[in-house]
Amino acid sequence: MPTAGVTGTVTAPVALLPACCDPAGQLRLIARTTPLPTPVRRDLARHVHPAGPEHPWHGRRFSAGRGTRGELEYHPGRCDLVAESQV
Repeated sequence: MPTAGVTGTVTAPVALLPACCDPAGQLRLIARTTPLPTPVRRDLARHVHPAGPEHPWHGRRFSAGRGTRGELEYHPGRCDLVAESQV
């Protein structure tokens, strides 16, 4: 099942932290969305479920932003949707 994280809470996500696996199979953060519109948040909440300690990001820390020392508050989640973008 695909995995990712969200800011806010899993039941009321604010932004999505999409991820993909690198060639070694490690789950890597690839982006952070801007705050999502309320209808999108509600729809997303139906597809993101809390992840337990087996999630590869359990206990991991991410920077709150470029040039800051703060840490991003996020919650690991399991998603039942997959989105793919080709650049």
